[in-house]
Amino acid sequence: MRQYTTAAAAITDLHERGFTSDFQVCGTDLFWVQQKIFIRTAAFAVVEYHRLWNPAAQQQDMVLLGIIAIDYNIRGILFIDNATIASNYPPVISHKINELNQKVLYRNSI
Repeated sequence: MRQYTTAAAAITDLHERGFTSDFQVCGTDLFWVQQKIFIRTAAFAVVEYHRLWNPAAQQQDMVLLGIIAIDYNIRGILFIDNATIASNYPPVISHKINELNQKVLYRNSI
């Protein structure tokens, strides 16, 4: 997986690779900001996970997720800020990150 030193570098690279939509977590669904559409849990996958650190504060600033919603043929970005990280990820996002990790482990074991 790619490593980024700043949020700007991560966003720029993801945009260049087609992750151009914005998402927000809303309960167990994602909200596609540009189209004002709710995307159900089964209709999206987390395909990239990036932790971005603030070296000056020696803490994690945010998590940046690359999302694919296959039914809508879109790719986008979901930010999870430090406050949300501290109080735990939304359950749906934790589940999707675990799915991504299991796929990576499976690929690495082959």
